[in-house]
Amino acid sequence: MSAESECNSSMRRFRPGPACAAPHRRAASSCGVWAWPLIAVLCLLLAACSSSNVRERGEAAQGRAADAPRAQPVPPGEEQPRVPMATPPPYPVPAAPPPGLPGAEGGRVILTPPPGVNRTIGVGLLLPLSGADAGIGRALLDAAQLAVFDVANDELTLLPRDTQGTSQGASAAAISAIEGGAQILLGPLFAGSVVEVAPLARAANLPVVAFSNDRAAAREDAFVIGFRPEAAVRRVVGYAASQGRRRFAALLPEDAFGTRVAEAFREAVAAAGGAVADIEFYGQSQDSIAAAVRRLAAYEDRRAAMQARRAELAQAGDDLSARALRRLIGRDTLGALPFDAVLLAESGAALKALAPLLPFYDIDTGQVRVLGIDGRPGQELEREPSLSGAWFAGPSPDARKPFEERFRAVYGRPPHPLGVLAYDAASLAAVLATAEEGPAFNTISLTAPNGFAGAAGTFRLLRDGLVERQLAVIELRPTGAVVVSPARTTFQPLGN
Repeated sequence: MSAESECNSSMRRFRPGPACAAPHRRAASSCGVWAWPLIAVLCLLLAACSSSNVRERGEAAQGRAADAPRAQPVPPGEEQPRVPMATPPPYPVPAAPPPGLPGAEGGRVILTPPPGVNRTIGVGLLLPLSGADAGIGRALLDAAQLAVFDVANDELTLLPRDTQGTSQGASAAAISAIEGGAQILLGPLFAGSVVEVAPLARAANLPVVAFSNDRAAAREDAFVIGFRPEAAVRRVVGYAASQGRRRFAALLPEDAFGTRVAEAFREAVAAAGGAVADIEFYGQSQDSIAAAVRRLAAYEDRRAAMQARRAELAQAGDDLSARALRRLIGRDTLGALPFDAVLLAESGAALKALAPLLPFYDIDTGQVRVLGIDGRPGQELEREPSLSGAWFAGPSPDARKPFEERFRAVYGRPPHPLGVLAYDAASLAAVLATAEEGPAFNTISLTAPNGFAGAAGTFRLLRDGLVERQLAVIELRPTGAVVVSPARTTFQPLGN
């Protein structure tokens, strides 16, 4: 795996595990815009009198067009291995519009401007549309196109360019988009590509809103909006501490991602007033994983303590000792663990494979709360007994659900987990393009302190190029996932 793909995918897998249908067309209304009701509104969280002051990161979605009301300002106060996807057929660049949506001109997605407005606003979209990561690139392109038709009401032109999944390809794609009239660049996906593209965009005085989650790629004019593990760690550890958990442990992969999570974990526990009891790392092999869990469980010492206790009771020979000995049947270890919460950084099938090792080595997940950063725990995790009651931090399911339903209705398949990033970034560009004085693709607008409400929840872009997100905490139960701590919808301090 390349260095840039290792840390910059917003999702992780670990061991090999289990890995979309024909598009469904929707009829357009007679006025040429979608009759589908306004969904996934990307609100500008600005004061009512603000014009172009929009803040951090690219996850915004406004309203659609003629038959849908525009989003209103909201006043203050309120890379592990990637997900496997089938190899796609050669993808045309520029791409055709989503199935069932209004047509395109010259391969470009064109929006009809409101009356009296006659301008073209180019939005460059830099994605790996060929090569090993073409599946992800295609999925993100689909989501971005959907946002263009759902949100924009100006003559906005989406300019997809193929990065080929390489830094060199990203540079060529950026140059092509700039020469094609782009006024903002969305993408690329990987950190190394962002680093190559940023100076080209800066020379053209264009901002970059990239899909990486690597802070090393962030610049003042190059924002990385991927889901960063640090934010999820802070959120879930903080919530656990608020529920009385004080002694924390972590079980993490021995790689760059695990190092990032470990650093964030230590900081989050300290900020929450807790104590780090242990952090164990595992390698790629199953033996390494099992050994790490055994160390975390202090399995050998606790097993030896149990054997010694059994021998002591057996030697006593009295009725009381015999009853105590019978109570130990089925138990392998003796002694309490030094932690009451444990953080696991895996997701999906990898997490499902890892979690059962905890009770196998006598870490009682009924007593020790499992914490996770998989923001979209699916039904396969809900059915895993060792994860019952686990807490996960991630984007608000309520905010994300309309986007997922909309995407499935149009394309006939669920969106890629990273698709919401492209949807919100394209929506953000569409919102900023509506400024009366012209497209507000500038740092002041992009980093508006009140942020944006997008399909991945409320977020804002920071001056250092990072994104800040408001995350929810979700508890897994046999009957389904339940939000136990909703995501905030504002960045105003509590109590204001």
